Amino acid sequence: MNFLKLENITYSYDGKENIFEDVNMDFEQGKIYCILGESGCGKTTLLSLLAGLDFPTQGRLYFKNKVIDRKELTNYRKHNVSIIFQNYNLIDFLNAKENVEIVSKESAYNILEKLGFDKNEMNRNILKLSGGQQQRVAVARALLSHSSLLLADEPTGNLDKRNAIAIAELLGEAAHKYEKCVIVVTHSEEIAKYGDVILEMTDGKLEIRRD
Repeated sequence: MNFLKLENITYSYDGKENIFEDVNMDFEQGKIYCILGESGCGKTTLLSLLAGLDFPTQGRLYFKNKVIDRKELTNYRKHNVSIIFQNYNLIDFLNAKENVEIVSKESAYNILEKLGFDKNEMNRNILKLSGGQQQRVAVARALLSHSSLLLADEPTGNLDKRNAIAIAELLGEAAHKYEKCVIVVTHSEEIAKYGDVILEMTDGKLEIRRD
């Protein structure tokens, strides 16, 4: 059974020039996919389509062999998708640990500790944390979600090398140990090395890199 499938996907804004066209790709559970490409090439837009936040101009999105149409987008997102946004989407009146406890009270402490937080930082209001710390909280929350599809938009963009590698390793664990399908948009060749499959978006096409 195909887990997630793009079939002849084309997308344009307001019917103007296509951002990408005729994209075909299959995604499996238990693997991490890294999508590389220059800024503005459509990587984040593609992630939005996979997340059910937008709808293609043409083509079909399949989830577990079923076509996802417009009226099913909300249900699809709610029950199947977890997203790590570039702007974090954290709850600003909660602390770091409370933001993660929304999805798992049992595991919040352990995963934040893995990502370098001490007890004081865990209990600090989210607005009093640095951008890099907020990013790690967002990653922790998404990793603990029960969703089978995990999408990440530049999840290591504001982090130093040590923390970026820690997150890449946890994303890999989410795929390989917990059988999630993990799809990561990144500019980093270093992070892309953690992918089971490396994809490149160039000139409106999405293709598997074959080194």
